Amino acid sequence: MRVLLGLLVSRWMTRPVEALTEGARRVAEGALESQVTVEASGEVGELVRTFNRMTSELKATTERLRVGSARSP
Repeated sequence: MRVLLGLLVSRWMTRPVEALTEGARRVAEGALESQVTVEASGEVGELVRTFNRMTSELKATTERLRVGSARSP
């Protein structure tokens, strides 16, 4: 029973980290708008929210740069 409980808790903890890893991989490939949709709380939840905020800011900054360079002669 303890082994099963340990496996369940381990999986519950690693799923958000795996999702963040995949999200970071997508960002590295150029998909700056990538968001991670994982329900998590505590430090892991904060990491997910921070990742999503970061990618939103990356997308907005990239768009501002694109618009600014399109206006430049």
